[in-house]
Amino acid sequence: MSRQRISALFAALAVVGMGRTAWFHFVSEPRHEPRRERIDTRYAPIKEFVGPGQAGYLSDVPPTRGPISESGTPGNRLYLQAQYALAPLVLRPGEDRLSQVVINVADPARLGELLRTHRLTLVVEPTPGVAVARPR
Repeated sequence: MSRQRISALFAALAVVGMGRTAWFHFVSEPRHEPRRERIDTRYAPIKEFVGPGQAGYLSDVPPTRGPISESGTPGNRLYLQAQYALAPLVLRPGEDRLSQVVINVADPARLGELLRTHRLTLVVEPTPGVAVARPR
């Protein structure tokens, strides 16, 4: 086999490999994976109502205080998404006595219950499930 034929064979295999990668990346995987919710659209409306620094964080599904490996729980997912979207604001889970408290609920019907339980006053609820409150 000549050197040119070997080079052509490697080039052909490279093209086949790149085509396979492109197929999986652009066609196959997007068809089989569920669409992910955009984080920013849920939390963007409350950015204008929270100041810089720190805020308390409450939820009807609170985050666990375990190791990072447990970040897949619903409470941790909600907390991490809120922390990411509202950065550089630092959210303190379970803190209900700070001057501002971000409330992030999976079930919007439970917002009133959280406000009563933690003795908070609603400041604003720009979207269902996400609100800003302050201590009474």
